Amino acid sequence: MVIKGTPGASTAVVLSLDRSRATLRWAYIGDSAFAVLRGGRIVHRSAEQQRRFNCPYQLNSDDDGDSLAKAEVGGMPVKDGDVVVAGTDGLFDNVHDDQLARAVQMGTELGFSPKNMADIIAGVAYDVSKTKTERASSPFSIGYRKAYGGNYYGGKEEDITVIVAAPQETGVPPVYPYALLELAYKKAVASAAPRASTAVILPLAGKALKWPYIGDSGFPVLQGGRIARRSKPQRHGFTEAPPTRTATTSPGRTWGRRARGPATLWWSPYGNLGVRCPVSVVIGAM
Repeated sequence: MVIKGTPGASTAVVLSLDRSRATLRWAYIGDSAFAVLRGGRIVHRSAEQQRRFNCPYQLNSDDDGDSLAKAEVGGMPVKDGDVVVAGTDGLFDNVHDDQLARAVQMGTELGFSPKNMADIIAGVAYDVSKTKTERASSPFSIGYRKAYGGNYYGGKEEDITVIVAAPQETGVPPVYPYALLELAYKKAVASAAPRASTAVILPLAGKALKWPYIGDSGFPVLQGGRIARRSKPQRHGFTEAPPTRTATTSPGRTWGRRARGPATLWWSPYGNLGVRCPVSVVIGAM
């Protein structure tokens, strides 16, 4: 609700999910936009509404803006695994569609939650918006050169809002492995324990096994008596400590800290080289 007389104008995009029919519905006006991604590709992208370049349709509180009748209204079926990204022009003026698709595909493969993905995508848009070199050819700079000519490069500094949603089948709770790892890390930091650790988390989502891990804590998946999948150790070098923690501390940036030498090499009585370290084994059967 906007109080009459409040100065200003705005574009708008509204999305709703009809779960009973697995249908995404929308109404939007201006250049706030959204994209629906499936299998790492954009299957639907809203079209900007503009009178001319950088002059979008807008609503304002004094009834002298554009009419609601100009809003684009529609819908499409969605399914489990789809990702919906909505944002202001601060996102879509600075991030190309193929960049958005790569970010979503990466986040999906790594088990990022919608919040993680939104932070990363917003971080990318923000970094581009602050760049004014020829190396950063944003959608806005391309549009500017087409409309006015000149040598405008880089992004456009403006408000950036990003929302990511992932429709799920009813009765199947979403599982975001990276978010679980991030939560474990934050709890470890809060405990102020003066130690470092590798980690592996294996959540089961329906019939799908997902994982985040860091370092050389690992896992194999066996089918019919044979290893069907084996995690790869993450190490800085042999006998050196692997990466020991990870967390997203600001949009689009992953920070880590390395610790060296937690393992002690020793010779067994039988002449075999081993490593003296804690041993933990967990076995699960599905």
